[in-house]
Amino acid sequence: MDIKLDTSGDIDLAAGALVLVDGDEAVIQRIRIRLQVFRGEWYADRSQGVPYYERILLKNPDSRVVQAIFTAAIVGVAGVVEVTEMTYTLGTDRVLALSFVARLESGRVVRSSDFGPFLVGF
Repeated sequence: MDIKLDTSGDIDLAAGALVLVDGDEAVIQRIRIRLQVFRGEWYADRSQGVPYYERILLKNPDSRVVQAIFTAAIVGVAGVVEVTEMTYTLGTDRVLALSFVARLESGRVVRSSDFGPFLVGF
């Protein structure tokens, strides 16, 4: 179980109280959190996070490396079995858009669009 977060990443208090999520919804939330943490950002363990600045948000990143990093980050979330599809674009507006399809242990197939667009600006 996790505390439910809203789309901005804040604790969801829309119902006037803490809301908990579990099962597939918790897995989906953990995927989003995992992808939002930049390596070195978390003070308690600077090795955690996606190496956006080091390996992804570069002038000409190696697309195989980028896909491997994102795949490992998503599959590293407890409850995720595999990533079956993945695309990303790095726009001239300096925004990275990631789209993926993953299969969970429950058998559910989730798409990144199931929990809103995943965009990273820099």
